[in-house]
Amino acid sequence: MDEQREQAEQIHQNLLRGIGHALLALKWEMRAHQRRLKNDDGDANYCEIKSDSEAANAESEMAQ
Repeated sequence: MDEQREQAEQIHQNLLRGIGHALLALKWEMRAHQRRLKNDDGDANYCEIKSDSEAANAESEMAQ
């Protein structure tokens, strides 16, 4: 019984380690993607976000 429990614990630890590595890799991929969006003025999503923020800034200036 102890051997099965140790095996189960080892499997559990390996799964947690694998999940941790996957989450860390995803975090770095998201950061790289954000950098690409910031650096690519030609990207449609970035331009849309940029124009939306410019519109919000203009509206706030008009309100003052």
